[in-house]
Amino acid sequence: MKDSPEAIIVKMIERPPIHLMIANLVLILVVAALGISPLPERLNRSLSLASNYYKEGLYQQALVHYRAASAWQPYRVDIHEKLASSAIQVEDFDLAFSELQPLAQTDRLSPEGWMLLGDLHLHLKHPELALQAYEKIDPDAPAASASSQNRMRVYAELKNWEKAVDFLSKEYSLSEDPEILLLQSGFEAFLDPSRALTSLESNDNTRILGLKSILAELTKPGRSPLEKSAQFQRLGRYYESLDVDFLAEAAFRQAVTLAPDSAVAHANLGRYLSLMGTDGEAEINLALEMDPKNPMVNQLVGEYWLSANHPEIALVYLKKALQLDERFVEARILLGYAYNQMGEYPTGLTQWVDAAVISENPGPIWRQIGEFCIQNQIYLREFGLDAIQALLLSDPESAQNLDLAGRLYLALEDPFTGEKYLHRAIATSPEYYPAHLHLGAWLISSGRWEDGRRWLESAANQQLDGQTRLQALAYLAGE
Repeated sequence: MKDSPEAIIVKMIERPPIHLMIANLVLILVVAALGISPLPERLNRSLSLASNYYKEGLYQQALVHYRAASAWQPYRVDIHEKLASSAIQVEDFDLAFSELQPLAQTDRLSPEGWMLLGDLHLHLKHPELALQAYEKIDPDAPAASASSQNRMRVYAELKNWEKAVDFLSKEYSLSEDPEILLLQSGFEAFLDPSRALTSLESNDNTRILGLKSILAELTKPGRSPLEKSAQFQRLGRYYESLDVDFLAEAAFRQAVTLAPDSAVAHANLGRYLSLMGTDGEAEINLALEMDPKNPMVNQLVGEYWLSANHPEIALVYLKKALQLDERFVEARILLGYAYNQMGEYPTGLTQWVDAAVISENPGPIWRQIGEFCIQNQIYLREFGLDAIQALLLSDPESAQNLDLAGRLYLALEDPFTGEKYLHRAIATSPEYYPAHLHLGAWLISSGRWEDGRRWLESAANQQLDGQTRLQALAYLAGE
């Protein structure tokens, strides 16, 4: 029985022609291939929520919404990268790896994505794979600069000195940044100290003078492995003072490699590993086993226990170091730190005074005493005044000493003398901007706004002392 015309029309409405069905299917496939969500409002809402959650540090919530967005637009690389970044923040490293690795295999990661993958490999203790990822980043991309520190860390861990020097020399040729030269010379020290010294020859930056001294010692002919080890320990201390941890650790490890029988080298490495939050106790125990009566070993072991926040144990080794060599200035300074950590301030400060008395360079120790008393507002008259007097006696025209004297007298509630010393510091050295900062802050706190702002603005507008400038800007902003 044939359908009536009305029935045929109803069926046509209920079931569209096959060519329309095919056209719709093709449209859906094209939309998917282009990464266009069939649900744009829900997608945009998820991406917006994810971005806001990420900015607020709510990474688990961000992860949920990036997952949803990724399901709707599986072809968008940027969403996969953001999902991986969120996963890293919540320490779901397997998820992060599963998001990034397929894109890496097809070479579709952005520079930021390669940096994420490199950082992930570094965290998972795969330095070679981390380096491969970092090397994929275009040198002109912002991510290249952001990943450079981790890249240097990998070069140091792999002892790939040549690649590090080559990379940094190219960076320096583009920017002539002295900080890059400082890193380049540090890596060159492991390859050819004389070449590193030549690189620094024409540079008179005060921070580089200490490095030049170490390199000059390393280049002297006939140096024994033990003597070279001692210089690499100095190199480690140098980069430790600059917070360049990867070069510091590499130098301490090189010192042990050069002189594996040196208890001091092992103790220095153990001390540094503890300082960086890594367990160095095995190195410390080995050093004590090798040479228990070495004053330097005992001092370093004391320093190790100080960094581990065990001043009571540090005292044992620091006292032993002084029994073995009573003129060991550094051990006495550390002993002062141990007593101060325990709250025994008069004893700790007395140790520092004794260290200053026997030191060939007492100025920094006297300044340390003065700073400690001012910052903690304790024993200003008993120890602080003696320290200031010793400093002014040795160098009455030092702006740093005059500034410290001014701050001490202000703390002693003697504003007339305090201001006098601060003005003298500025008159002696107009470009010593900490004195501008301290004088400006004091004047404002005492109600002399106009004069105070003038000195603070002087400290805030200069470019010679970045730390002081930032402090002055922060003070003015919170005024």
